[in-house]
Amino acid sequence: MKLVKSLLLGSAAGFAMVAGAQAADLPVKKAVEYVKVCSVHGAGFFYIPGSDTCIKIGGMVRAEVLARNYDDFEDARDQVGWRTRVNIDVDARTATAYGTVRAFIRAELNSNSGSPYGAPLFDTQGTGFIRRGFVQFAGLTAGRAVSFFDFSEGTNWGTLRFSDGVVVDLLAYTATFGNGMSATIGIEDPANRRNAPLGGYLGGTRIPDVVANFRIDQAWGSVQLSGALHEINVDNENLISDGWILPGQDADSEYGYAIGLGAKLNLNMLAPGDYLWLNATYADGALGYIGFDMNGGLGLAEDAALVQYLATGNAGIETNKGWQVSAGFQHYWTPNFRSSIFGSYAMVDGIDDSLGVSILPEFTEYRIGLQNVWMPTKGLDIGLELLYWNQEATRKNGVGIADTSADFDA
Repeated sequence: MKLVKSLLLGSAAGFAMVAGAQAADLPVKKAVEYVKVCSVHGAGFFYIPGSDTCIKIGGMVRAEVLARNYDDFEDARDQVGWRTRVNIDVDARTATAYGTVRAFIRAELNSNSGSPYGAPLFDTQGTGFIRRGFVQFAGLTAGRAVSFFDFSEGTNWGTLRFSDGVVVDLLAYTATFGNGMSATIGIEDPANRRNAPLGGYLGGTRIPDVVANFRIDQAWGSVQLSGALHEINVDNENLISDGWILPGQDADSEYGYAIGLGAKLNLNMLAPGDYLWLNATYADGALGYIGFDMNGGLGLAEDAALVQYLATGNAGIETNKGWQVSAGFQHYWTPNFRSSIFGSYAMVDGIDDSLGVSILPEFTEYRIGLQNVWMPTKGLDIGLELLYWNQEATRKNGVGIADTSADFDA
């Protein structure tokens, strides 16, 4: 009996040892890493599980209340407007043997109410569109992005009279030279730089705008020199004036241009985050590049063509000239409170109306604003901005004041 028990115990011990050895030989399954930080492209990126693509998801929610004092106020116009804006950003990047491939999307949703935001009377106007969507690879940028002509450093929420952050469809190539220097050349959709004037005698696009810049970005700040070539095309066969169609000729075209200079100077010696920015633009036949989107980049030039036609019977295009200067300064009083002051001045040459034809006059405009922002926590801005502007228009030959207006926004 004792022998049997010893054999059983020995068998059990032997089995336990074998089983233990088999368990030790089994591979240990690693914990699944669902999110892995991707620090190669900066903060906020992480790897998409199962791929080499890094992605960053972000966005913005902005709520505004705009109070506007119109000099020509009518009871039918709202003096207070409301806006809610939502941006959703997706930035995906993949490293390849030929460089990083980047795809960026910004979807924007807006809800606007009231005359100050251009909403219909007694109604709320909602919009949704792709604000930006582009692909970058090996220096190429293709898609919808901020124009490479613009130097966007303004801190203002309201509109200053300069071309700031205009989003267009484009195809461009950027070459980098080291030490923060780069140069870009490309073609851009001119639709955002023009607008059909009254009468609708806008000709079709024949060539896109050609845009180029040279830029330096360093620790002290940045500077950019920009240039643009813009086609002006008038459909002389369908010129319309005061409701009647003029007998026309073939379509005519001319070329305008714009030159811009922008600079940003970091002033961290005053306080971290302080800076001064400057912007200046001159345009001849391409007024959209100095921010005159009301009549577009060629509305005024087309009016000149109409005057020439009425006077001589020969349609042609006389380009108009304009310029603007703008500047701003941002200062952090504390790490959680900042102030900005900014302004702009612009002037556009009028069209000689000695022929007695009613035409857009010469005008000047200035704007000045002040902004205060409190940041109780990172990513949250609560602020108030005041913006005042004044426009004065006169006839080219000094006939008198054609229009004077002054508005005040808060």
